Amino acid sequence: MKKTPKEEIQNRKGKYDEDGFYILEEGDFYDPNGYYFDIKGFDATGGSYDSEGVYVPGNLSSGFTRSNKLVALSKDEIKQLHPDVKEDDDGFYELKDGDFYDPFGYYFDVEGFDVTGGSYDA
Repeated sequence: MKKTPKEEIQNRKGKYDEDGFYILEEGDFYDPNGYYFDIKGFDATGGSYDSEGVYVPGNLSSGFTRSNKLVALSKDEIKQLHPDVKEDDDGFYELKDGDFYDPFGYYFDVEGFDVTGGSYDA
């Protein structure tokens, strides 16, 4: 899990709620500590907040899996969808608008986030 700096969180479209959570337009959110939770309320390990606002740790070994929104494309699929795509020296596929695919075929938006809010660090 990656703790996201407040400045980076606030660059995404959303707003703070009364408890200090930053709610994104799509319904996913960051907790007050800077950790990302998907629209269903789970972090990368399956942890979530209960109705009292207490964090309940997840456990990947208990069968929790990452979001099924993550879909990897093959190099051919990326090139077919985006004929003008350019591959950089690290194997990332850069699109004209700033979006990109990583070397594994996962899509990231212009702000550097995948569909679950994951990102590459500097």
